Amino acid sequence: MTGGWADRAADAERAVLTRHARRALAVPGTELGVNSWPPSRLHRVFLGWNYWWQAHLLDCLVGAGIIEPRTDRRRRIATIPTLSG
Repeated sequence: MTGGWADRAADAERAVLTRHARRALAVPGTELGVNSWPPSRLHRVFLGWNYWWQAHLLDCLVGAGIIEPRTDRRRRIATIPTLSG
């Protein structure tokens, strides 16, 4: 990890995406956070919903996007399903 805020946000974003972001319920163009590492079978198919894991995933993505806005980050944030629709 390097010292600047943009680097730290990018490191957090990369770590969470690499380990935890997966297509949501086989629906193309969506992602949810798998809430275990290595992922259990239950978590890979999202039978054990955990709001806080989804909030953490979104927080890491939004944090990186605020510190260093990029088109690819905005697109990825849009792939996270929300309960509000």
